[in-house]
Amino acid sequence: MLDEGGFLLGILPGRSKLNIDYRVNSYPATGTSQIYYGRIRYTKTLLWIVPISKDITFRTYNSPSGTLPLDSYPGGVNPSFTNVDLANFKSGLLGNYGYTVDLNPNFNFIPAVSALDVGKGNVVLTSSDYLAKYSAAAPPTGSKAIPFVNFTTSFNTAGINEPHISFNARNGKWLASEMDAVAGSDIFDCAFVCSSNSLSGASSICTSGTFSVSVPNGTTVNWSITPSNAATFPTGSATSKTFTKSATFNGNATISATISNPTSGCPSILVTKTVTFGGIINLTAPSLPNPDGTITVSVSGGTGSYSWFKNGILFATTVGGNNIFLQFGCSGGLLMVRANTSCGQAEVTRTLGDNCQGSTYSMVVYPNPSNSEISIAIDEGTAITDLSINPTLNTTRSATIESAIKTEVYDFSGILILTNDFIKSENMPTIDVSNFKKGTYFLRIIGKELDEVHQIIVE
Repeated sequence: MLDEGGFLLGILPGRSKLNIDYRVNSYPATGTSQIYYGRIRYTKTLLWIVPISKDITFRTYNSPSGTLPLDSYPGGVNPSFTNVDLANFKSGLLGNYGYTVDLNPNFNFIPAVSALDVGKGNVVLTSSDYLAKYSAAAPPTGSKAIPFVNFTTSFNTAGINEPHISFNARNGKWLASEMDAVAGSDIFDCAFVCSSNSLSGASSICTSGTFSVSVPNGTTVNWSITPSNAATFPTGSATSKTFTKSATFNGNATISATISNPTSGCPSILVTKTVTFGGIINLTAPSLPNPDGTITVSVSGGTGSYSWFKNGILFATTVGGNNIFLQFGCSGGLLMVRANTSCGQAEVTRTLGDNCQGSTYSMVVYPNPSNSEISIAIDEGTAITDLSINPTLNTTRSATIESAIKTEVYDFSGILILTNDFIKSENMPTIDVSNFKKGTYFLRIIGKELDEVHQIIVE
């Protein structure tokens, strides 16, 4: 609206001055006081001698009685105009024309007590309520209780209201559930993704064991085991499961827990644990026996002796260790070893192929059976060159050995009981078996161009 007095004053000759004074004050702690002052005054120095002033606008307002100074309570400040340099204002256009510039680059948040909804609007809050110390461990109670769960203010060690409310893992879940309750909300709770992604439980079990995961309530946990025949467990989702070993399984298996929340929209996570079920015997064996029927194996994991079976028939008993020599037979078959373990008796099997075709002996062993001596000679028709034993009549055979021949005698359990080295000699190599118990033994003959095993019988 046109101010006629101000307009007429403006057309008079003389120097003009415009004074603008605006003030906004905070509410007082008690009583009432001026919270707004605003005046625009125009001054004309008539004929450059007589000053005449006119208020274009002039308004003042006091605070209502009994209103608390919310803007001065703990509500915090937040930087604003962060890219503005106050010095530029003071030295720029406004400063050059004599204006006083005061820029406050902050603004207040809602007071912490209001943000926490202390009293839920049902009680009148006093200044002491706004200055009270609140924490998640000591929240307001009674008529001034708050709807927040596990709330926290900006962290400090004094337990007082901080400049603003913060949300973290403790109260963030509550906030997410509150917002999830709103239809159409796209807020979800992925707290289970942040949980400890490990599966607890024993690394080995003999009969059964319980395994669990630590996840928030409302999370679905589906369990599985690989191989599936290793153990059984109850169906259904649960944070823990008891797995019972299958009677026919001994070995390592992987237990898996798939953790998800179907309503959250978060991806599932998978946690696993490798567990040993029952006793395990570690066996290293060849895929084929040697043409002479021998095999060299290594075994561990058991206690005491190991029993060896071919196609279910016991043929040897040994101790554990590496490079154990066994007479398995060149025809192949199912090799099984059995021993006691910390979880009871256990066994492991291997299938060996047939390696008998084309197998021939370079040496002959006679007489066999025997109750006194076993003699060794080169077999007629072989092409072996490292031994030159004259294959004439048995009664006149002589031994002229180019290099040493080593012999080893094993009992039926595969235990080495006798070894000999034969050097170049006019005598036929012989082995004294007169002190052997009656039974079946294995004679291993080792030379530069041969390594073969013969079965001998002592009567």
